[in-house]
Amino acid sequence: GETPLIHACICKNESMIKILIEHGVDINKGNKIGNTPLIMACMHNHENIVKLLIDHGADVNKSNHAGNTPLIIAYRKDNKNIIKLLIENGA
Repeated sequence: GETPLIHACICKNESMIKILIEHGVDINKGNKIGNTPLIMACMHNHENIVKLLIDHGADVNKSNHAGNTPLIIAYRKDNKNIIKLLIENGA
């Protein structure tokens, strides 16, 4: 089971993401293996969602249970735009 925010990130549902954030969901809450919404957005190469989450305070350095951070995931996906965005925001 994914959190509603993680599900919205996977589906690239920006309007739902904004609604959930406005209603106070924990933007850094991970799933059962610790993948946060930001990590999932990086896994799916959703650059606009990554930016949206960062703009709303997502922790760019929070790792999952395996120790993988959003930056590691973006590197593995070879997504240079997301890598740059993460580094520019403190990763």
